Amino acid sequence: MRLIGMDRYELGDATLNGSGESSVNLLTGDYIGDWNYYDPLANNEAGELIKIPTIKTKMYFGKIYLEAFSDAVYYDFEERCAKLYYQEKEKECENEKISHPICSWLNIFYTTVFVSILFF
Repeated sequence: MRLIGMDRYELGDATLNGSGESSVNLLTGDYIGDWNYYDPLANNEAGELIKIPTIKTKMYFGKIYLEAFSDAVYYDFEERCAKLYYQEKEKECENEKISHPICSWLNIFYTTVFVSILFF
């Protein structure tokens, strides 16, 4: 059996910072991510959850078979997703010309992660 796709969900922290979901089709390399970040200065400084535009890109992995599957496969996917999230978050902040702490450093958020893995 060969792994053909992975999905990832994050709930983010108490403000839902870093919440969202992503998936990758391992046959085509198509990645789609829908992520959010919390901006404490938005909405007249009342704070607001900001949706990052949907990320669509290619993300390639080698062929992964059930016999070779391990946590390392998932953690690799997680790291790649996080890298894309931070890149897009920085672009969003630059596009909006936001200059406050939420955009000037890459915050760490605590998450609950669920993974669904598809084999055929």
